[in-house]
Amino acid sequence: MKVVLAICGTRGYYGLPKYFYFLAKHLIRRGIEVEVIVDSPLGAYKLYEVVEPQKYPEGSLPISSTIIRPTTGGVLNIVTTPMFCRNVAKYLNRVDFDILHTCHIIPYFYLKQRIRKPVIFQPFGNELFYMGGIKKLFHPVLEFCGKKADLVVAEREVLVYETARLYGISKDKIFVLPVGIDSEYIKEKAEGTREGLGIGPDTFVILSVNSLHPWKGISDLVRAFRYVEDRIPDSFLIIIGSGPEELNIRRLVKKLRLGEKVAFGKDIPEDKLYKYYKVADVFVSPTYQKDFIMGILEAEVFGLPIVSTGQDWLINGNGFVVEHGGVGLANGILGVHERDRKAMGEISKTIVKDYEFEKIADDTIQKYKELLG
Repeated sequence: MKVVLAICGTRGYYGLPKYFYFLAKHLIRRGIEVEVIVDSPLGAYKLYEVVEPQKYPEGSLPISSTIIRPTTGGVLNIVTTPMFCRNVAKYLNRVDFDILHTCHIIPYFYLKQRIRKPVIFQPFGNELFYMGGIKKLFHPVLEFCGKKADLVVAEREVLVYETARLYGISKDKIFVLPVGIDSEYIKEKAEGTREGLGIGPDTFVILSVNSLHPWKGISDLVRAFRYVEDRIPDSFLIIIGSGPEELNIRRLVKKLRLGEKVAFGKDIPEDKLYKYYKVADVFVSPTYQKDFIMGILEAEVFGLPIVSTGQDWLINGNGFVVEHGGVGLANGILGVHERDRKAMGEISKTIVKDYEFEKIADDTIQKYKELLG
């Protein structure tokens, strides 16, 4: 069986490409031939960061990565994204494979063809349906992909009904496949100390890892930190990510006079990222999204308490689900500081076990087999 995983946005290291990189790794471990289509050379490099540690004999990797131009740059660009999707369809007509597993609007042109291979469409949440402006132009394209694909993925049971309604499809066409985590790889790569990062042993470290888009709520977190810092003077905020809101967030940090208490990390390689989780005391996800946030799972591998404005299925005794905005986030962070963080962390480690890629890869392969009959 040969599976093609097609993804875009690989110039950044967002949750979506990371998901497919780790899925590729675990499919390969189970004997599945995999080809990964990416939209930039950097995406190919990051794919190999994840797959290489498997240390195959003689240094050979049973995977191919194909770079399809133009790069979409990690966002739904009105020009480059359709061109990328069209070029993916043209490429797929020239290669042999059994299943295409892809996301967002990538399969649109391929699904328009009369003769094609089975397609699994994974939209990764339904937020794009609720966005206005120029992104609203993609709504009918997404709906077409959902209707024409052979199977559609939802990341949670509670999203099945909403997904069926938005795409106008039967619930029987949807199967649940959670966002996954590769804790083995993460623990392998977690090298670093507070001393090495210039952080004091008693400093209360708040960490957030996500792309810097308006709906991620990072500005809310900065405002919350202004309140927290007044009550916990020896505190420090680390923001890891990149995106169009970066300049506005930096301006807000300066306006609130938090410059020395906030650190930014951008374009951090996968093998350098996890040391920040290792030195943190709490992970905060201020997002306005309803779907999975991979950073929460990564934080739970390290036994961190969680404060989030959603994702309640990942928080049960290991932190707080709070209202959007600075006040709710600040109260959640202060609540973690006042409680037994070690006990909360142990609960986090238990929760994350249900989202290991070992299980997700097995479930995915079972669906592949059912689809191929």
